[in-house]
Amino acid sequence: MKIDQLRHFYAAAKFENIGQAAKSLRVSPSGICYSIECLEKDLDVSLFQKVGKYIKLTVDGKKLFVATPQFFNSLSELRESVVREKPGLSGHYNVGASHTLAELFLLKKTTGASNFLQKSSFNFSSTSSAKVIEGVLDQSFDFGFCFSAHSAPGIQKIEFIRGNLLPFAHIEHPLHSMKKPVQALNDYGAAFPMGAKGIDVCSQHPVFDQYDVSPNIKVEFDDYGVALAALENIELWAFLPDFYMHYSNEIQPIKTPKAWKADYDVSLVYRKGKLNKEELVDLQRTLLDS
Repeated sequence: MKIDQLRHFYAAAKFENIGQAAKSLRVSPSGICYSIECLEKDLDVSLFQKVGKYIKLTVDGKKLFVATPQFFNSLSELRESVVREKPGLSGHYNVGASHTLAELFLLKKTTGASNFLQKSSFNFSSTSSAKVIEGVLDQSFDFGFCFSAHSAPGIQKIEFIRGNLLPFAHIEHPLHSMKKPVQALNDYGAAFPMGAKGIDVCSQHPVFDQYDVSPNIKVEFDDYGVALAALENIELWAFLPDFYMHYSNEIQPIKTPKAWKADYDVSLVYRKGKLNKEELVDLQRTLLDS
């Protein structure tokens, strides 16, 4: 059982809707569903039942809903006592992050944690996921923050977001008006992340073999902001993390089959031995749980 899983569960119970819960936490709907599935498996109970367009708590779900605020209150008290005893992160750190993550997550979370900044300072470098891995390996970065990093000798990885990659297009793209748009993806040009050592190659994702899609790549990028700009061209589609549905009303995912599953993860990466236990605890509390 993870803290983020409880946060996701509590939001879903509060809104009685996965989409609204995801929007309130600025995470993907699939991330909310994944957290609930993990909790149900861990606790061996059903937490929700579907009623029309909404989800309702089961008896066991109601028990967890009542207990969750008490847990977070106790956790806050525990954290305060631990912070007094453990120094955690202190000093200056060089941090690398994938372009989008630097802007949307890492910088926002660290600058929003006043206690964190009282004892630490950071040099943030926004770059490609591949260069984050390179920087962690050659120790120009103390730690990094990137998409779908491979396991590699000397690299430690802590996953904290898991979601679904989806085909996105401008709302005026013809794909949005089709009943089965995935079958027509081959007919249009695509924008895809550049492949690089140490990072999953999106254009070779197994989901494309499953649906007989061979992306006709017209634009390659190392920054998802470039992809969003490219999608202003109504003839293109792009393969993007699902959380982007919350950042543009004009760029939205096309309809995909219920069985569509194209996992990605966002992880904290660091070189083995570079961070001590207290530093990792501090990082997880500030970056992953906030």
